[in-house]
Amino acid sequence: HRERLRERKERHLMHNDDMYMQRILDEREKLRLRTMEKTHRVEMAVEDVRSHQWRSLEAQATIMALVRLFVIKQFGFFDGHVQAIWSARELKALAAHVQHFPNMLRVNIVLMSSIMGQKRDPPWKVALRWLRMAFRDGYKGPTLLRNIAKCYVKLYEAHLHYNDLSTGWSWYVKACEHLALQASPSFLDEMARALYLLCRFQHAAEILARIIYSFPTYVRMPTVIFRAAMLMWHLGLYEQSTDYLLHLLESPPAPWTDLDLMFLIARLYLLDENKAHATFAYDDAFRRYRVHGFHFQYPSWKAWVGDAAVWRHFGAKALAANEYLVAKDLYQQVIKRRHDEVQVEHRQEVGIFVGKHRDGVG
Repeated sequence: HRERLRERKERHLMHNDDMYMQRILDEREKLRLRTMEKTHRVEMAVEDVRSHQWRSLEAQATIMALVRLFVIKQFGFFDGHVQAIWSARELKALAAHVQHFPNMLRVNIVLMSSIMGQKRDPPWKVALRWLRMAFRDGYKGPTLLRNIAKCYVKLYEAHLHYNDLSTGWSWYVKACEHLALQASPSFLDEMARALYLLCRFQHAAEILARIIYSFPTYVRMPTVIFRAAMLMWHLGLYEQSTDYLLHLLESPPAPWTDLDLMFLIARLYLLDENKAHATFAYDDAFRRYRVHGFHFQYPSWKAWVGDAAVWRHFGAKALAANEYLVAKDLYQQVIKRRHDEVQVEHRQEVGIFVGKHRDGVG
C-alpha cells in the first residue's frame, strides 16, 4: 500500500513538472509570436515610409523635368540665361534628382494625372493608409485584409510597381485564412486576377474553374468563363477553351461581341490543327463581320483573314480589355502577315524591275 502511494505521488509530481514545462513553452511561444508581430508591424511601417518617400522624390523629379521641357519648348534652349530663373539651391536639388533618376522620370504618369485631374494621391492609396492604420490598431477582420490587398493591386495597375503586386498577394493569402472569404466568388475572382498579373496562370485557371463549378449563379459568370478560356488558351488546352467560348457565343461579356468570339474560336481551331472546323469558323466570322456593318472590301474570308489590319483590330481590342495573353498571340499574327505582305511587295517590285530590264535589253 505504501509503495502504491509513493508511485502515485511520483506520477503526480511528474505530471506537475510536465504541465509546468508545457506552460513555460506556451508562454515562450506566445512571446515569440508577439515579438514577430511587432517586428512585422515595424517592417510594414518602414516599408510604407520608404515607399512614400520614393514616390515623393519621383514626383518632385518629374515636375522638375516637366518644367525643363516647358522652358525648352518656350525658349528653344536651356542654357545659363534660362538657368537664371533657378536659385542655387534649386539647381543643386535638380542635379540630385537627375542623379537619382538618370534613365526614367515617368513623365507619362504625371501627365496622365494632370489630364485626369488627379493632383493628389489616388483614392485607393489614401484608403490604403487608413486600412493599414486600422490593421496596426488590432483590427484584423476579413474585409479589412481583402480591401488592403485590393488597394495594392490597384496601385500596381496604376504605377506598375511589382512590389505593390507581390505585397497585395501576400495580403490575399492572409485573407484566405478566413472561411467566409473562401466561400465568396467575388473574392476568388479578385485572387484569380492577382495571380494572372503575377503570371501564375495555372493557379489562376484552377481558381476560375472553382468559381464556375461551385458558384453557377455568380453575377460576373460570363466574364469569369471568358477569362478562364483565355488562360486555357495560353496553357495549350485549346479544346476546353473553345467549349467555353462557344458557351458564351449567344451572350458574350462586355466589351466582346459574337464576331470577336467567333474569330477567337476559329483561331483556336487552327491552333488545335482542326482545319475543317477552322475554315467553317472563319467563314462564319466573316459573315458576322458583314452583319456588324464593317466596311466591306474583301472578296472572301481568306482575303479577310490574310490582312494584317484585321488581326491588328482584334489585338488592339484584346489589349484594351487587359487580355494580354491573347493580345500577344494576335499581334504575333499581325507581324507574320505584315512580313508576308512586305515579301510579296518586294517580289512584285523585283518582277517589275526585271520586266523593265528585259524590255530595255530587247
